[in-house]
Amino acid sequence: MYGISDDARIDAVITWVNGDDPAHITKRLAHQPQAPRNANAINPHRWACNDELGYCLRSIANHAPWIGRIWIITDAQSPDLSGLPADLLARITIVDHLTLFAGFEAALPTFNSLAIETLLWRVPGLAEHFVYFNDDVFLTGPLARGDVFQSGAPVLRGAWIMERVLGKPVPPPPAAVPAIEPDTRGATTIREQLEKHRSQESCALCHDKMDPAGFALESFDVLGGWRDRYRALGDGEKEKGFGKNGNAFTFHLALPVDASGTVPGGGDFKNVRALKQVLLKDERQIARNLAQQLLVFATGSAVRFGDRPELEQLLDRAKGGDYAVRTLIHEIVQSSLFRHK
Repeated sequence: MYGISDDARIDAVITWVNGDDPAHITKRLAHQPQAPRNANAINPHRWACNDELGYCLRSIANHAPWIGRIWIITDAQSPDLSGLPADLLARITIVDHLTLFAGFEAALPTFNSLAIETLLWRVPGLAEHFVYFNDDVFLTGPLARGDVFQSGAPVLRGAWIMERVLGKPVPPPPAAVPAIEPDTRGATTIREQLEKHRSQESCALCHDKMDPAGFALESFDVLGGWRDRYRALGDGEKEKGFGKNGNAFTFHLALPVDASGTVPGGGDFKNVRALKQVLLKDERQIARNLAQQLLVFATGSAVRFGDRPELEQLLDRAKGGDYAVRTLIHEIVQSSLFRHK
């Protein structure tokens, strides 16, 4: 696994569509099935446009200024970016679906995000390393290069959930412990490889906390699709698919995915849905972290030790509303943490 230099460019790719555009509505309705497999596919709220793209772009400029070029993938549309600063506009390039699907125009139009994601490697000039956004993904706090790429590879899932969802940062690994190399033969799973780390006392303390969440997400492949078995190269019954760079390649099905685990002090789970229920046993901690992230996003300042009593009072008031996001936002904007920073 190769590294990534400190000056290597990391881009951002954003998929976007203006679902309120009459031309797009006409096109969508002409291809919309009468009985879709997923009712959310025809939910009008999925396509509504509320300047999410503008918020997404501003959050990147504010919290990830190290991002290089920003590529916006569209379907014969041009977003209104007139309100953005000139230095941010200079980094933005619009890429049409026709560019991604050149030679395969018969597959258009497409409203399937997975089909678009598998062809992102066709974006002309895209950096080797990039971060993928939907237009409604907003950064609510500072994001460092090391938060997304370490040693040339994406940050592992378990550590991300601990830090970004639960608000419990994981210390960096000891310098003498090497990174895990993927087993392309499919002879071992990530769970089996991590056992080597967990067997060392200095590593087990952190791995016992972050590995369970990562195991639950092993049911999703590199593009977010569901999987019951890992993929591998070499001998075996061949399957056709796409790699993490979007290129087509042939693989064979390897060992089954085991998405079960045990959260210390929380309980056992069999899959990602059950993990959600385990994590919700400490619903206040999730609400606390979300409130902290919202405060950082709104004020540009971290929640300090002296702010904690008021944060806890804020959470006490939000508890009656089941810590709903709307309730948290209302409590935040009325607090001195928001009004006096």
